Amino acid sequence: TYHVSVIRALFEATKVAAEILGKKDMILERIAESEQYLQPFSVDGRGKLMEWRKDFKEAEPGHRHLSHLLGVHPFDLITPDTPELFEAARKSLVWRQENGQGGGGWSGAHAQLMHARFMDGEEAYRQLKTMLGSGRWDTN
Repeated sequence: TYHVSVIRALFEATKVAAEILGKKDMILERIAESEQYLQPFSVDGRGKLMEWRKDFKEAEPGHRHLSHLLGVHPFDLITPDTPELFEAARKSLVWRQENGQGGGGWSGAHAQLMHARFMDGEEAYRQLKTMLGSGRWDTN
């Protein structure tokens, strides 16, 4: 999901740039051809956004990285306009945090920014206060 998100975001940015610049380049044709081969985002049986093409058992359910959620932040590939994926991504974030994801640094900041994208300002603010106060996340 991480790789597909990066590729989709790159394709989208290239198409937007071409439109702004008024370019109709061969690269746009190659993008259109290539997009059909990208794996769609999928939801697992528990309602979470799938991180991998297959639904593997998580070795570390609370692992700190949230790379499979890049489609939510920093990209805008998964938004309220895609409600099933948006809810699945939110469930993935909550699941990770309930199972120990946290700590300071980039992964904690990434989670906090995603709470803002999920329009959960109270949780984003709570985590910001916690991080600034102690340098550690309190996920309780």
